[in-house]
Amino acid sequence: MENQCKVNSLTWKEFLLFVKNSSWVMNFGEADLKYFEQSEGTELVILEASVSYAIENYFQVAADAILKEINDLEFPLSSARMFLCLLQYPSVSPVTMEVMNSIAEFSKKLPKDVEMKWDFSPIEASICRLLYAIKV
Repeated sequence: MENQCKVNSLTWKEFLLFVKNSSWVMNFGEADLKYFEQSEGTELVILEASVSYAIENYFQVAADAILKEINDLEFPLSSARMFLCLLQYPSVSPVTMEVMNSIAEFSKKLPKDVEMKWDFSPIEASICRLLYAIKV
């Protein structure tokens, strides 16, 4: 998996560029970003995982890589207040029910009282990009 997926840390500014330059299917936007910024918590971790969409279960590969990175950072996932989960996928490969089910399964790994907002957006690229912003 590690060879299949690359994980990077992003700044808030870099994250905003991704968000503002994408067409989100469920209209994720300014109000969601403002809500996230004003939510409880003082620490922010933003991770991006990129994986070829040709890899089977690409969402799961990306999500597992992000969880591994969170663990490697010794980030206190149990104290997370809010998650933003944004999935960008190649426009030539629409999101399937398998991916939607993987998103639902991933959310079950989060603490019960954490709020999660998510959306997805087609992009003109041959990769799947998963962006996670976590507020503690």
